[in-house]
Amino acid sequence: MKYLKVIRFVALSLMIILTANVCLAGDKKDMTPEQRTQKLVKLLGLDATQTVKVRAINAKYADVLGDKPDGMKKSSDAYKQRKAMRKAYRTELTNCLNKEQAKKYAKYRKDKKAKKEQEKAAKKASKQKGKKNSKKSEDDEEE
Repeated sequence: MKYLKVIRFVALSLMIILTANVCLAGDKKDMTPEQRTQKLVKLLGLDATQTVKVRAINAKYADVLGDKPDGMKKSSDAYKQRKAMRKAYRTELTNCLNKEQAKKYAKYRKDKKAKKEQEKAAKKASKQKGKKNSKKSEDDEEE
């Protein structure tokens, strides 16, 4: 009886985790340069001149603004080059903003980074919890 309960619990847990991963993956998509521009216009309240500049910057750096390719390691030259290009993008973008907009953009980036770290920690915690649950179920099977 205990064995069946453990199997049901594991199956239900896997279904919940897989459903959550699918939902989260659906939200994460690469934005086109135009979508990125519109997001910044809305977020920072850019005027027409700034919008034209930001649109050009987004088009110029379109290939490095998306999610990093799978399998890219931090030690690789491609990663370092991509990181340098993203830094150049942020510098160019910040140069066409006024002080207030630059502060807003910096706060936006800081908040986004914090959110990403929280998601990373939660994912790590759920993996560790899954390992603990699998060890417990193995222990239950042995008894």
